[in-house]
Amino acid sequence: MAKLLVFADSHSNLASIKALRDFALKEKPEIIISLGDLTNEGLKDIAVEAFDILSECKARLFFIPGNQDTKEITEFFESRQASLQKKSIDLNEITLIGLGGGKPVNVIYHGTNLGELEAKKVLKELFEENKGKKIILFSHAPPSGLKLSRSFKGIELGVNALSKAIIDFKPLLSVSGHVHESKGVEELNGIECINIGPLRDGYCLLIIEKEGKLKWQRKKIF
Repeated sequence: MAKLLVFADSHSNLASIKALRDFALKEKPEIIISLGDLTNEGLKDIAVEAFDILSECKARLFFIPGNQDTKEITEFFESRQASLQKKSIDLNEITLIGLGGGKPVNVIYHGTNLGELEAKKVLKELFEENKGKKIILFSHAPPSGLKLSRSFKGIELGVNALSKAIIDFKPLLSVSGHVHESKGVEELNGIECINIGPLRDGYCLLIIEKEGKLKWQRKKIF
């Protein structure tokens, strides 16, 4: 059995990171995953401090970048063996796949872009490398075509390649952030897709894996 604690969009709010640490010390997850926008405008010092705070939990830490997080921040997590960006990691009877970055649509700052062609290529490679495995797909941006991928103005912020990968490869679960106002759960071709909601507003996700099966709960910790 394994317990995962997942969050996104803390946006340089270290008070929310400390609240997550306190929650994690009670829940004792084996793995903590950040789905990006750990910072605002790529402030590496904030990312380092967040890493140090969450390291107190004695869990394995993993990170994928959001649109606000720079290449320098991803490289920092790579240096700590804590990057899930464009990678897969086996955990008991499941496999974790990570793809960060955001589609550059009407945003002021982009530290990590995610284009459709790149996303399609990376996802195809990762899913084919892990064919036959039980996969959780973690991304910063949500899959497109869902309520949870649209801004309050109705702008589509999801990624088509993520939706196609979910339909074609059928992961156990898709988990994302990015679109703060559209947090929630929807199904795409029978697969549950979760937009966690921003940690800076207190939202996170607990996933419990047992014998390749998943149970999950969205939490509001403050």
